Order: sequence, then C-alpha cells, then structure tokens
Amino acid sequence: MNEVRARWTRVAGPMRWSLSAAAVTSVLLVALAGPTGVAGAESTATGSGNVKRVIEVFFVANNTTSNSMAKCPTGTRIMSGGFASSGQHARIIAAGPSLSSNGYIGYAYTPPVNINTGVGKEIAKITLVALCAPIGKPVVFG
Repeated sequence: MNEVRARWTRVAGPMRWSLSAAAVTSVLLVALAGPTGVAGAESTATGSGNVKRVIEVFFVANNTTSNSMAKCPTGTRIMSGGFASSGQHARIIAAGPSLSSNGYIGYAYTPPVNINTGVGKEIAKITLVALCAPIGKPVVFG
C-alpha cells in the first residue's frame, strides 16, 4: 500500500490548519476499506450482520397525542433507533431508546385544524425504527 504523508498548512488566523486533499482522500479510502476492500465493492466474505431492525408504524390525527414503541426481539437489546413523520404539522414530542422497555419509543402530537395558521386536517404516519444488537455478542453490521 502506498504511504501518503499528510501535509498540514497554517491558514491565517489563530489555530486554523488545513489538511492536503491527498491526505483527506487517503483517510477516507482507508476508513471505507474493510477486510474485503472498499465499501460497496463485491465481497467474498460470508455471513451477514447480526443487528436486527424493527419497524413500528402508528398514526396521529389532529388535536391528538399518540405513542408507540418498536420493541426489540428476545435475545437482543436496543442499541439505537430513529423516526420519520409524513405529517406536515405533526410534532415529535419525544423519541429515544428505552432500556427498561427494550425498544425505541416515540410520542407525537398534531395540532388542531386552524385555517388561520394553515393547519389542515391530516392523519400523520409516524414510523419508528429500532436497531437491536444481540446480547453478549459483538455487533456486526451487514
């Protein structure tokens, strides 16, 4: 493998430095490279990831609050998660992993219809995603 030497350049002002483009490119390629090469390339590695993705969908209508949870299956623990909303005015009040319930919880609210503020009638679709890792095993993304 070719060795790339980073070249730092001092830029005007206190504590401002820049890294050469060649060094940045090399760092990115090394970061993307795995045991089988650059990410996205064909691989001869066998097996797949062991992180489970659980999806939960719920709906929230105008002037209501609703919640749900994407629950991790037995033998796994919540590691991370996220949410998405199709509602123009829906607000996610709170969302995050719950260790005690072993899932990703989401709470949402949609304001009442109000033509003066542009809030129309809607039923928002909220999607929760939980990423669940196996208990007692290393995490492998695949």
